[in-house]
Amino acid sequence: MANLLVAYRYSHYTTANYLVWALRALGHTVDCFGPGHDSSEADLSLHEALLWIEAGGGPPDWLRPYLWSSWGPMAAWFLDSHSQHHWHKDLARYFDHIFVAQRAYVDKFGRPVTWLPVACDPEIHTPPPGIEPEHDMVFVGHLYGGSPLYERRRRLLDMLGKRYNLGVYEGAYLKDMAIAHAKGRVVFNVSTSGDLNMRVFEALCSGRPLVTDWVKDAGIGELFDDEPPFHWYEDSESMMASIDYLLGLPAAARNYLGEQAREAVLARHTYRHRAQQMLEVMGLGGTT
Repeated sequence: MANLLVAYRYSHYTTANYLVWALRALGHTVDCFGPGHDSSEADLSLHEALLWIEAGGGPPDWLRPYLWSSWGPMAAWFLDSHSQHHWHKDLARYFDHIFVAQRAYVDKFGRPVTWLPVACDPEIHTPPPGIEPEHDMVFVGHLYGGSPLYERRRRLLDMLGKRYNLGVYEGAYLKDMAIAHAKGRVVFNVSTSGDLNMRVFEALCSGRPLVTDWVKDAGIGELFDDEPPFHWYEDSESMMASIDYLLGLPAAARNYLGEQAREAVLARHTYRHRAQQMLEVMGLGGTT
């Protein structure tokens, strides 16, 4: 088992938490440090490897004093290259191993990079039993009314709200997110800047059918062996057609599609799978 030091800016909903929980569940020893943690400093000599995970807040200047050491393998997982790549490449030069969540940026670092998408956590993203749908469809996420980056998201949701019983849940995280997803007959997703976001995997884990946009170069079609376990759209016309099709199905048939999607994502796309792949690439072994 590996003895790991994981560095990231803590918040209760950040992606980094899921990977830490997965590493510990696999039997590895994990200590964490960085802004928001009990300790903002760490002794590198007590661990086999350092892993930094992007968790918002811009460039991690607080981490730089630790990046000059050659004490052991150091790895970085860049999650938001679609919006933050302008500083990623400079920081990446300090690490031995680079992982990126957005496939379109794998070849933009000038060095070998491993594509490691985000995932789901079945213990968190599985809704409790017995929740009946309250809406035709739900969207769980932020609208960021002042940001032009999310203008398309707001426009599509406004269009959907005029045609369907739409539930929008902002600020729903962890178990609350899973419950919100279960309140829809269908879950809706839209990317911001061509990203393959967490909502895809979290929604699939909920057991509800997912309608998401097909983003060129995001790699979503490569993640499943057979037909993708979701319905996808390229424009508003195909978006409406997919939603109408799903809502027109009998509840039993629609629920069956949702359960099939859940099985597909649990088979290969949990944070345990991501943790195993990461450690294997780092030469630390991935399984218990």
